[in-house]
Amino acid sequence: MYRLLYTISLLLCLSCTQTTDIRLTEVREKMETAPAEALELLQSIPDPADLNRKNKALFSLLYIQALDKNNFPIESDSLIHIALSYYKSRGKSRELAETYFYLGYYFVENSMTQEAIHTFLRAEKIALDLKEWNLLGLIYARLNKEYQKQQDWDNALKMNKLSIHYFGKCQNIKNMYLGYLNLAQTFICNTQLDSCQNYLQKAQEGFLKIQDTLDYVHSLILEGGIYLSHNNLSKAKTLLLKANGFYKNTPNLKQSLMLALIYSYENKLDSARLALSHLSNEYPTTEPGFYFTLANIEQQDHKPEKAFETLKKGYILQDSLYKNNIAHSVYRYAQLYNKKTAETENQKLALRNHLLLGGLLFLLISSLLLYFIYKNRLNKRSREMAESQMRVLETEKRITKLQELLHHLNQTPKNGSQKLFIQQIQMLKELAAANTRNIHNEKKRNAEIQTIREKYMLGEDWEAVKTGINGLYNGLADYFEEHYKKYLSESEIKICILTYCNFSIQEIATYLRISEKTVYNSRYKICKTLVPERTNSLEQILNKIQNDFLNSCG
Repeated sequence: MYRLLYTISLLLCLSCTQTTDIRLTEVREKMETAPAEALELLQSIPDPADLNRKNKALFSLLYIQALDKNNFPIESDSLIHIALSYYKSRGKSRELAETYFYLGYYFVENSMTQEAIHTFLRAEKIALDLKEWNLLGLIYARLNKEYQKQQDWDNALKMNKLSIHYFGKCQNIKNMYLGYLNLAQTFICNTQLDSCQNYLQKAQEGFLKIQDTLDYVHSLILEGGIYLSHNNLSKAKTLLLKANGFYKNTPNLKQSLMLALIYSYENKLDSARLALSHLSNEYPTTEPGFYFTLANIEQQDHKPEKAFETLKKGYILQDSLYKNNIAHSVYRYAQLYNKKTAETENQKLALRNHLLLGGLLFLLISSLLLYFIYKNRLNKRSREMAESQMRVLETEKRITKLQELLHHLNQTPKNGSQKLFIQQIQMLKELAAANTRNIHNEKKRNAEIQTIREKYMLGEDWEAVKTGINGLYNGLADYFEEHYKKYLSESEIKICILTYCNFSIQEIATYLRISEKTVYNSRYKICKTLVPERTNSLEQILNKIQNDFLNSCG
């Protein structure tokens, strides 16, 4: 059972896998050796639209490659984008790098130099990662030409040398020697003639070594042009005639024009006309140089009127070609302008969306911040109210306790103590009222409390207070003074007595006209003096002293 399931799963996987069409495999094998036959095979495929996605992308790439290798122009980028859409989704691959290369070539043919350079550099990055040396050589050779168009000679030379390096690395000898020839042309443009001669010689030796006659002839024509530009007519003619020996049927335009020009300079007009006669059926309608050279021959032959008419034809043709180029350039500029305008509008729209989103985020954050500030203030107000209410409750408890003590005092009336506690009860009532009135204004509350305390405490006679306390607590004040005067100072004894009678630290400080800090320090000193271990509070120590006092009285 498991074997059956495994077999079915394997068959399903194989059926879903997209295999390469055998016809496309054959085209790929013939592409380098027989590009014309490869193009015919591609054109013989009747149903490329019915191919699966993988084979459709490969067909598109191979068709563009075949057009390039057969010197046909790439007039549309639709096939390139079919391949690009597929290979981009598959990650880095040689096919993706090749697709970018041919997209750059399409931009070159449509005079989009900056787009071409940018696309070639994308292809370069992928090819470097994959170590595709031959493709890198092609990319750098193409970049060399684009930098030459911009007259950026430093980058052009750099790209040319890189192309030679990578062609040599992958043993593509022919392209390496073509790189030497391109390098020589770059040095001509940069007027470095010594370097040009050096690389021309390397290229010619290489072409002879691999028996590449066509490129060898091109190198001879290029060298002849160099000598012609320096008025070395004999050397130029020798090289051009040497190149002419390799042509049997089809003449070379540049070589024939230069030969005709040399013969006209030497006043060999028949030879000059003969050199041009090979071109008369093929190039006059497309090459202004043909008319300019013919006009020069007629001028040397003392036929000025005929020379003028011929020269006029050349200029008319040149103007026509120039206008066509201008029209093409204007069309390309319009396309670029529309593209840039669309990009600008998209950027403005994106910026507006970002600003709107930023504004919404700012409002949201501001709202949250204001909410938390409000919540914090509300909580703070609630805490202050709770603290004030607690103070009022504590004051009411103290009033209740003092009222009980006053009731006890009334049972055994003593003028001093009765006066003391009546004043204290009255003071505490006023303190509670002040707390309630100024529950939200701490500064005003503290000032009013201080005024009330001073009203009831200042000017109080200590002897009268002590008499009242002795009457209330059966001589406790005298007991303190008698037994502890050798340990404690007079003010410390007063602090002990008033603390026992439930006076607060603030009230004691006000009554004795000392600071609260002094009261705190005195309490600490009293505890340390009476109980060195300092394990109990002053109130606990005073309660123990009262118990000892009551036991002594009992």
